[in-house]
Amino acid sequence: MTTPEVQCSGRCRSRLALPAAAVFLVSAAILGLQLALMRCLAVAGWYHFSYLVISTALLGFGASGTLLTLVGHVLERRFVQWAAALTLAFGLSVTLSFRAAQALPLDPQYALYSARQAGLMLAYHILFLVPFFLGAAVIGLSLMHFRHGVHAVYGASMLGSGAGSLLMILLMYVLPEARLLYAVSALALAAAGIWTACIAHSNSQGRAAPCRQSDAPPELRRIRTALVVAIAASAVLLAVGERVWPLQPRIDQYKMLSVVRRWEAEGGARHLLSRHSPRARLDVYESPRFHYTLFASLTTTLTPPSQLMILADGNPAGAVLRISGPEEAAILDHTPMSLPYRLRDRPRVLLLGETGGMNVWLAQRWDASGVTVVQRNPQVIELLGGPLASMGGRVLSLPGVVAAAADPRLFLETTRERYDIIQIVQAEEMPAGGAGMLSLHEDFLLTREGLALCLRRLRPNGLLAITRGIQWPPRDNVKILATVTEALESLGKGPAVPRRMQGAGA
Repeated sequence: MTTPEVQCSGRCRSRLALPAAAVFLVSAAILGLQLALMRCLAVAGWYHFSYLVISTALLGFGASGTLLTLVGHVLERRFVQWAAALTLAFGLSVTLSFRAAQALPLDPQYALYSARQAGLMLAYHILFLVPFFLGAAVIGLSLMHFRHGVHAVYGASMLGSGAGSLLMILLMYVLPEARLLYAVSALALAAAGIWTACIAHSNSQGRAAPCRQSDAPPELRRIRTALVVAIAASAVLLAVGERVWPLQPRIDQYKMLSVVRRWEAEGGARHLLSRHSPRARLDVYESPRFHYTLFASLTTTLTPPSQLMILADGNPAGAVLRISGPEEAAILDHTPMSLPYRLRDRPRVLLLGETGGMNVWLAQRWDASGVTVVQRNPQVIELLGGPLASMGGRVLSLPGVVAAAADPRLFLETTRERYDIIQIVQAEEMPAGGAGMLSLHEDFLLTREGLALCLRRLRPNGLLAITRGIQWPPRDNVKILATVTEALESLGKGPAVPRRMQGAGA
């Protein structure tokens, strides 16, 4: 290698720092945008739509690659300017695309029956594709431009992707889901500022990019000034827009959160608090209209006590009984969930997926010797032991009650304790078709392997309890019974054993 080539190579490496930093931030913003949109769509609509974010992002990357194949050589001639402009457009499109998508009169439950709704669904995801397309174009153009330093640019992109994901997960604990999009825009605007600094650097060195001849300095100064003004104006626009027109996901009209908000507007409900995390957005409401005592007998003369409702991503997750002792929860004796307690004296109970504490009260009424509550979301346990403790009778602080923040299946795999009754509370709901699309959510505990774990943790003559609503013709309950049978067979048990298992159906 000749001396001029060595000098040029050294200059290239020294000038890769700013472009690599910009690519780092753009990659962080793209991965952050994916996670932010997943949270927004999980709250605004149904959880299925959050999965489409990944395919939409990949489609945006593919579309940007097609564009760069066709016109990339043209964009390279003014690489830094185009990189800055595309990054700025990416930052602005994050919130603008979300606002436009939320403004569409989309009702996804009719997408298969209405050509208009199908078209709106297509437009909905095209709008989400725009920011991914712009961000991916910046990364692709950078990889094309820095051919001799592609390893550094690619490494910066990978590091940025990891850092952006971690940052967004941490922000989910402190920011509502919609404001996460502003964090993504801030990262993009910072990257646009770095590209603008690259223009200033190339101006001072007389080069437009590492080892390339620049345009005339006056033109570069005008471009740099225009970009600085545009970035500043964009930052002001985003800040003012959040103040004047806050970014709020439009909640699907069929979700419980939307229903309760209508009650709140009518004076029939009161919002108590919200909590945010990567797992779910939790909302707690109080209303005399809540009667979430699942499958209570129609022959009972008892009335349900006053209740609070915990909503996870806008869907009912559980009810908190506003009582001070188990004697006030007598109505629970008239539910199918009480059947296992009538067959065992002073049982040791494991409640998998318990949310509001209702089944803890049931176990207390039947003099359980011990109750272990397993809940995968630690914020639910924090709510019951903190802000809602006095309202819910301090249910998790009752004698013999232990709460564990863990995934139920993981808990079953790690614990060595055995129980008289294992109740799969997270499966206690109306069956698919009765609880909306969320009832189709996969449950890895209701599998042959998951139920086999439950059976292994039972004491001799222990009971596995699952309560589901009736369907006609029968569907879910038959599937669960068949899965339990397969789980028993995997443990070497005979086909007669399922008749001793107590799976209650309302």
